[in-house]
Amino acid sequence: MEFDLSAQPEIVQQIEGFEAEIPVSGPVPGVEILDMNFDGYGDFRVIEFIAAGPNVPYLNWLFNPVTGKFEKSAELNAITSPKFAPEARLIESQSRDGANRYRTDSYEIIGAKPLLTKTELKEYLQPGVYQRTVSERRDGVWHIVEQERVEE
Repeated sequence: MEFDLSAQPEIVQQIEGFEAEIPVSGPVPGVEILDMNFDGYGDFRVIEFIAAGPNVPYLNWLFNPVTGKFEKSAELNAITSPKFAPEARLIESQSRDGANRYRTDSYEIIGAKPLLTKTELKEYLQPGVYQRTVSERRDGVWHIVEQERVEE
């Protein structure tokens, strides 16, 4: 098979209608291609803007193999700083709400959408002392499964 290297590439899809401050360099890539819904196809995301704290907002597009196009994912856009674990088919989000509240959320892909299934909240009561609460969704209902006071 021969390729005509002088030919202009064909635009298959143009992604429009969003604003982003994509960083050129930094601790996390500004644009990533990864399988975010664990269907075997490459999807992509861009950093929406560089946040003052650790909560990184992303804009996400999932590849639809039926249409051959990327589609915006409002559900993934709502997840702060998502990290993907394809082997476990889980998405984990770590965020901070102020100086003394840390949260880790775990999502499973149910159907084609992420569903929040577990949350761990760490609230500092005083320096070196925090309340740790773990909640899980079981049959559509949230249950506290662990709660403890921790001294570091």
